Amino acid sequence: MTETVGATAGHTDVSLWYVCAATPRSCRATTKASFCGVAWFPLAELPLERADPHLARFAEKLRNVVASLA
Repeated sequence: MTETVGATAGHTDVSLWYVCAATPRSCRATTKASFCGVAWFPLAELPLERADPHLARFAEKLRNVVASLA
């Protein structure tokens, strides 16, 4: 949970992250009422400077899991 700042200040965002095996082509369906857009990024290229502040911690844990499986 993250308190918003800036232009949308004054509410709490709740982020849920899921890891799944997929490709951008296999996951094209989005609900326009729920999402403004969807973008795919390689794990090493996540735009952390404009993402949820807790995403960096999640990504690091995911990198460690991926490395342990290699």
